[in-house]
Amino acid sequence: MKITNSEYKKAKAIVVKTKNTSISFLQRTLGIGYERARVLMQMIKDEQ
Repeated sequence: MKITNSEYKKAKAIVVKTKNTSISFLQRTLGIGYERARVLMQMIKDEQ
């Protein structure tokens, strides 16, 4: 699965702004599936 830089930046901005690290929250907010949201969340967590 290829995550684009813009997807990552959008997801990270949402997580930082809301301080919500829920995969389901990311799914609902971005309108994406579980696997994509999981990968994005893992990328965000790995960066820290």
